[in-house]
Amino acid sequence: MTDDFDFDSLVDAVDRFADRVDRREEVAYAEIGGRTRTGARVVVTGDGSVRSATPLSGLVLGCRVFAHGHADYRAITSATADAMDDVLDRALRTCKHTANDDTAVYDPVAVHRDVHDGWAASDGGLDALTPDAVADEIGPAVTGALDGATFERARVTYEGGRLVDVTTTTTGSTVRTTRDRASVSATLVGETTVTDHVGSCTGHELLEGLQSRIERLRRRAERQWALPVAGDAAAPADPPDGSVDAYLGPLAAARVFHAVSRYLEADTALAGSAPFAPGDRLGPDDLTIVDEVGAGSWGSVAYDAAARPTSPVRLVADGRVRGRLHDATTAAAFDATPSGNLVRAVSTEDAPRIAARHLRVEPGSHGTAALRDEADVELTRLGEPTFENEATRTKRESRRPPYGTYARRAAEQTPDAFADEPTDQLLRFPVEDGVVLAGGDRVARFEGRDLLVDPTALADALLGSRTDTLTGTTEKHGSRLPLTATAPETRLDGVELGGGEPNGSN
Repeated sequence: MTDDFDFDSLVDAVDRFADRVDRREEVAYAEIGGRTRTGARVVVTGDGSVRSATPLSGLVLGCRVFAHGHADYRAITSATADAMDDVLDRALRTCKHTANDDTAVYDPVAVHRDVHDGWAASDGGLDALTPDAVADEIGPAVTGALDGATFERARVTYEGGRLVDVTTTTTGSTVRTTRDRASVSATLVGETTVTDHVGSCTGHELLEGLQSRIERLRRRAERQWALPVAGDAAAPADPPDGSVDAYLGPLAAARVFHAVSRYLEADTALAGSAPFAPGDRLGPDDLTIVDEVGAGSWGSVAYDAAARPTSPVRLVADGRVRGRLHDATTAAAFDATPSGNLVRAVSTEDAPRIAARHLRVEPGSHGTAALRDEADVELTRLGEPTFENEATRTKRESRRPPYGTYARRAAEQTPDAFADEPTDQLLRFPVEDGVVLAGGDRVARFEGRDLLVDPTALADALLGSRTDTLTGTTEKHGSRLPLTATAPETRLDGVELGGGEPNGSN
């Protein structure tokens, strides 16, 4: 990366890149963006020792170019004229040679010029923290949280700093957003491996609450390690298999609801993979799902990658589908209005994609005891799901061009053998933390199982009153995107626990 990472250099680089794009007659429309980052990456072991403390800095430029009826996304880490021309040449060649009858369109009307600094600390922000200063805070937090604990090894990784994004478009929009964004990933290895992730745009507050977060991870690990393994001679229960009634803790439920929301992405519907349409029942009458953007959220952003202002989207109300997630190209296909759901990838080298920003599921009225007492298993954590339908999985894995209506071609090319794709959907979640329940009591933990969920099974879900927020990343079309979902504890009856044999990545 270039060392020129101050704000003036960023604006100058974006302006020069935009000028070179404007000179290309083939370009019908383009978004040109730039990002600077100032921060640190720190890795600390279980005894508080600092394994590494590295500064993070740099400038990245990216462009999404519409030409020849198609679109392409490219990024560079050099702000030289030669690098800009080279990446534009490659983008335009890709657009010209992309075979697709359903050409890309965009909405050129909306124009925005704004600066948004709502999620950056006015002083003492993350950019002011050196790697050594971060390490000085993380080390004592780790030793304080793990003092007296028994484990094989532990690792805590912090990555954070100030992100400044500038986006301009060939239709006149120019926006700037600034965030103090950080995440911490923690791993404890003992009888099993237990992990946690927390991300936010609350700046230094993340570090202030780090010890309590690691203490929470320790309690979870010790509770899990204290249980016998289901199926062992000393365990009072056999490993679960087949149909079960499952109590999902809030973080496991958040994973399920977030996965099901992927069917509400407009390009997923255009690709012929969605089992739901507006008006269809997705959950019980008390289910409400909104994709929102809140100050301090890991998914916070004031403007999306297309310089569109972000606003909440009501996806589900009264248990029925009420909306979809759009970018400008899919909004045109559905005669809808985009609400800023073209989400930037975690790495600016990957294309932005249509995705939820912060999915919020409103809590229900059921108490924890009522949900757990009638359940066969308790699932606290689930991993990244896979689509069991081969056609859907293949479409999701493809590194398709970065505009939503290209999904129509995927639908047209779907083999006749998958004609029932929309109704033949099943999501497979690896169980990261699961226990067998007997009368509401935890009696044994189990490993090597997957939870298989038919998305229509959410119609009978029982929603609890206790909520929590899951943060992390998720993948779509080769781009790794931030994941944020808040959900209540939930019970799903009659779902299947099978062997750990995922059919592919997502």
